[in-house]
Amino acid sequence: MMEWIERIAPNLYAYRDRFFTSCQATGEMFVKAGLIAFVVGMLFGVILVVTRKGGISENPVIYQIANLLINVFRAIPFIILLI
Repeated sequence: MMEWIERIAPNLYAYRDRFFTSCQATGEMFVKAGLIAFVVGMLFGVILVVTRKGGISENPVIYQIANLLINVFRAIPFIILLI
């Protein structure tokens, strides 16, 4: 199997230790970013549901601020892609 990889992708074979280390680091970054996004998203979701009109603790000011922040951050990837 390793001979086949050496023939097909010699650089990958030569730097296989770096490749697997880089794959592990990429996975770690993916999981950490995903967990942070999940926690922040759940926090903002709960804030929006609780403070909306007719919610458990109706608060239009906090709702509008959270809604504005979400809309601003939601637009950032599209702005980056436009640039």
